[in-house]
Amino acid sequence: MKKALTLLGIAALTQTAIAADYTMLFDPSTMTVGQSVGEYLIVKEYCPKTTCTAAEKQKYVSSMDGRTGRLEFPVNAGNDFEISFNIWSPSNCDSSDLTITLYLSDNTSIPIGIGSCYTRVLYPDGGNNYLNWIAGINDFRLTASQGILQISSNDTFVDKKLSLSGTINRIVISKINEGQERLYEIRTRGIQATSAASCPTTSNPTTTQPTVTTNNTSATFNFNTGRLVIPNLAVSMTQPFSGTPLISNYSIEMQQRSGAFVFDLDLSKVVQR
Repeated sequence: MKKALTLLGIAALTQTAIAADYTMLFDPSTMTVGQSVGEYLIVKEYCPKTTCTAAEKQKYVSSMDGRTGRLEFPVNAGNDFEISFNIWSPSNCDSSDLTITLYLSDNTSIPIGIGSCYTRVLYPDGGNNYLNWIAGINDFRLTASQGILQISSNDTFVDKKLSLSGTINRIVISKINEGQERLYEIRTRGIQATSAASCPTTSNPTTTQPTVTTNNTSATFNFNTGRLVIPNLAVSMTQPFSGTPLISNYSIEMQQRSGAFVFDLDLSKVVQR
């Protein structure tokens, strides 16, 4: 009896450790209602009861009226990972074409469709499998072990497995239709979120084009707020007329534009170091 209790205790601790190492990739509960996210997506809220307090309301992301939304995550994944998507769908579905595409390091991609009113998972080769989907919030998972990908919904795995020809560097959720899909949190294991942005510069006839580099510290990007922070930006340029080299360091913040992976400089947050 004592041995059995000990084994149960070890199992419970192991399960707790496994659950604890999930990382939140996307969490609407931390966002503001009405906030724009990704492309043509907006944060909304829902009360699952007749009346709700502010804490009881559920925040989610869905497309703007009349638009089709898209959400993109630059990531760094190895051969072993897990992605859990919490996705709501209605009971009165007419059709569905939600697609989750994995972009790989060898410049190939794997689009995974959820079609036939969420009852089938669709593969790039045209094949499909039955999908255990319900009206309400579903737990749709992509699990990879040694480069072999398995798909499951609500703890039911589909029959087919997919081979990954490279590691994942981008996840795109597309064809998010208003009234059809609601995105809740997305959790991962074995995946690290990354970020990248390019900032166009304007030519000046009296100066050389500035060279911009980051020094010592890395830029951080918050997927939830669309905020990009670069704590130490070195700007190297040549002064007009004198030709004297000049290097200045700045801390800057930028805000992602709604519906595009383009950033605007927040002039109130430009601080010379």
